[in-house]
Amino acid sequence: MQRASEMAGATPIRAAQDEATTGFPVREYISAMALELAQMARWDGDEALGRLLESAAALAGEPLSRSGAQLAEPGRRRPA
Repeated sequence: MQRASEMAGATPIRAAQDEATTGFPVREYISAMALELAQMARWDGDEALGRLLESAAALAGEPLSRSGAQLAEPGRRRPA
């Protein structure tokens, strides 16, 4: 039986591969959900969590082939 930590490492890679074959925009969906969660966190008064989720949304909006994991600066948005 696999532990959750072992399974979690394989899931994102498989999801990204599935996106290429099925056309389902996984990263776009993650980005949209993270933005909604950021808004919810801010409504609840948690600005730090809101900034972190916004950074996650920005990262999910980047191409999968990025070299290295670089987080966007909190509180800054990508130019449209």
